[in-house]
Amino acid sequence: MRTVRIADVSAVRIEHTGDTASGYQETSLRLEWRDGSRSIVCDHDPELGPALVRLLPSHVAVKERWDQLREPSTG
Repeated sequence: MRTVRIADVSAVRIEHTGDTASGYQETSLRLEWRDGSRSIVCDHDPELGPALVRLLPSHVAVKERWDQLREPSTG
């Protein structure tokens, strides 16, 4: 695993997903830097975006998206 200094992170993308039966269930976090990126999917955390905005340096763009809840899959 490669370690990236927080000063090298250029952007953070957060996406919340779920369905109409259960609500939001997952949060996807993507960290981007000059030479690559890394994604992590975890249980839904509505406070992750605001916490990262407070913690990260102002030059790091934090973009948060709440996907429209989809119908539950049948199958």
